[in-house]
Amino acid sequence: IYLKDFKKITALRTEIEDLVDGVMKNPIKNVYLIGIGGTLALMQPLDCMIRKYSAVPVYTVSAAELVLDPGKPFGPGTFALMMSESGETKETVAAAEYCAKAGLNPVGVSCKRNSSLAKAIKNCIISEESDRYSSDGDFIRLYMIVARLLHNLGDFPQYDAFMNTLESLPDVFVKVKEECEEAAKDFAYKYKDETFHMLVGSGNCWGETYSYAMCILEEMQ
Repeated sequence: IYLKDFKKITALRTEIEDLVDGVMKNPIKNVYLIGIGGTLALMQPLDCMIRKYSAVPVYTVSAAELVLDPGKPFGPGTFALMMSESGETKETVAAAEYCAKAGLNPVGVSCKRNSSLAKAIKNCIISEESDRYSSDGDFIRLYMIVARLLHNLGDFPQYDAFMNTLESLPDVFVKVKEECEEAAKDFAYKYKDETFHMLVGSGNCWGETYSYAMCILEEMQ
């Protein structure tokens, strides 16, 4: 099931390329990565990637704060990217509507075809395979979009190699999960009664570190 779902996700490549190419027919002045809670954490590695490969200014912002004060850089020439798996996250939907009213063509990602997010903006990537395996699929969808953005800016000559690697990642993920299963189980039983855990991360690992600590351990458990 895992590999079958991910083949459908990686098959979005042509659709994503066409969509991003269309949005970027007009010059891009800056990038806004928009999320709330867990989806804001997902945007952090993308922020690092854009800063590493391009000089285009990038801003990672809360969807709720965007509609109150988007900042002076926001406006014509802003490439806005946002995600809501359900497509019903009220802050993200409001941000999408705000971007559309400002004359932008925001790019959204949702797992629901008739969601409020999909209705709010015309450039919405729909991947109905909801991510039952933490954020593996979420990251692949978002990285495909950002890689195309960087490619179109002329800042990512390794685009084709990167995209081919993304397509092969699900097979690698399966092997890693199988190899780590017993060690992870042993770790969980050993430390299940600890009252304090410290998770440390930086750079492009920080968003996932925060997401795992806040979303997976603190909130869901």
